Amino acid sequence: MEEKGSTNALHIQIFLRSSLYFILMLIVSFLIFFVFTRSARNRRMMEYKMKAMTQLEYQSGLMQNHFQSVRSDILFLPQLNEVLRFTEVRNEDDLIYIEKEFLAFTRSKLVYDQIRYIDSTGTEQVRINFNDGHPSIVRKGDLQVKSDRYYFVNTMSLQRGEVYTSPFDLNKEKGTIEQPLKPMIRFGTPVFDNQNSPKGIIILNYLGDTLLQDLKVAGENNLGQLFLLNKEGYWLYHDDPEFCWGFMYPQRQNLTLRNRSPEVWKTVSSSMKTQFIADDTLITSLILTPFPEISSYQQEQSWILMNTISLKEMGLSKKFLTFNQSYILLTIVFLSAVLSWFLGRAVIHRNIYRDVMEYSALYDPLTGLPNRKLLKERARQLIEEARRYSRSYALIFIDLDGFKAVNDTLGHEAGDDLLKQAGERMLQSVRSSDSVYRFGGDEFIILLSQIENRDDCGKVGRKILKNISREFSVIGGKAKIGASIGIAMGHSEATDDLESLIQKADKAMYDVKGSGKNNCKIV
Repeated sequence: MEEKGSTNALHIQIFLRSSLYFILMLIVSFLIFFVFTRSARNRRMMEYKMKAMTQLEYQSGLMQNHFQSVRSDILFLPQLNEVLRFTEVRNEDDLIYIEKEFLAFTRSKLVYDQIRYIDSTGTEQVRINFNDGHPSIVRKGDLQVKSDRYYFVNTMSLQRGEVYTSPFDLNKEKGTIEQPLKPMIRFGTPVFDNQNSPKGIIILNYLGDTLLQDLKVAGENNLGQLFLLNKEGYWLYHDDPEFCWGFMYPQRQNLTLRNRSPEVWKTVSSSMKTQFIADDTLITSLILTPFPEISSYQQEQSWILMNTISLKEMGLSKKFLTFNQSYILLTIVFLSAVLSWFLGRAVIHRNIYRDVMEYSALYDPLTGLPNRKLLKERARQLIEEARRYSRSYALIFIDLDGFKAVNDTLGHEAGDDLLKQAGERMLQSVRSSDSVYRFGGDEFIILLSQIENRDDCGKVGRKILKNISREFSVIGGKAKIGASIGIAMGHSEATDDLESLIQKADKAMYDVKGSGKNNCKIV
């Protein structure tokens, strides 16, 4: 039963120690896991931010290249000799040459739906129609007056070398949106004579589908979605065509980013370049102007190029993290539990081994009483305290009388049993502040602390003799022994140490043996 109780206590110790290690391991593991996952998440987020911004800047660069090409074209046409002569003296020959130059220009560029020269009265003098890749000169009778059109009025108000950019919208024919849809941006520049008087304008109707096709290709080859919006928040490019050109259709007038996501719109429309997270989505945007490097140009038009990547696409959504982390955390918990159990078990067994080694070094394995090594340490402490506090003390040396006869008649097991019982009886004979030691064989030493006089020593000696003289029940039968006791007293002023006290008590003990045994003597 005692062995079973000891085993249970050992298991409890292992469990408690393992639980402590388990908790500590979990705390450390979770901290490391949290820091690692946060660092990995931030690193991945930074990678996607850089990719998204790089993609937008690259796409913006492509669009700027288109605009720079348009800029070069529209500033080139007013410098044609035919145009310059015509501004000075209107004549039919130069007008024919202008038509031919504009026709050849349209054929070579393939990005202009119309090229027009409109005089200062707003009347078209030359118009070239692209005709879906088959450019032609419009007949005189089909030329129109455009004096009331916004692009004519705005362009006529510019200075030499300035360029007007229209809104990006859909082309209309006779008030109806042309089918299939034809996205358009109109660029205009004024034409002057040698006296710097305005003589008209040149208008290029740029086929915006060129820009939109670039966005489509970029959207297909990159993560997330690409959008192009105007200043009012209408989509000009969106994966879903139903979102596009809302301002051109009465039933889509409210279909704007401004209405659908006011906070997002507020941020992207107020910053030239920005990047932020909203609704579990990384949003990257920049404002695109046709000619940003030339401040003299009128920058009435600008567009917002925007990229959105959901956290789920990046593998950073809360659901994704929870799903994946659960397996990692379960693995951490399992490994921590296993390691904690083995570690706790190893530590407890190590501590038990250490305690056993320490115990065997300081205590007698047979009686469980302190041995000579511990006697030396406690005697030193007792003597120092006696000198500090002016106390008296005593060392009792006990040798069992008749022990050899027990060994010879009943055997060594009986002798060992008797020694254990004798030690217990000695402990019962002294105070809790006193200590009993097995000195060797059948010899014992007792240290008495804080004694008043010789009578106190005598009382303890007689009590020990009385208890030792009682019959012992040992293995193999009954045994009766006696004891020879020598007592050496010490006090605060004495210079005795342990060895001298043992010698005095040992001599007194032998004096008792020489005078008949089973008695005590005090010196």
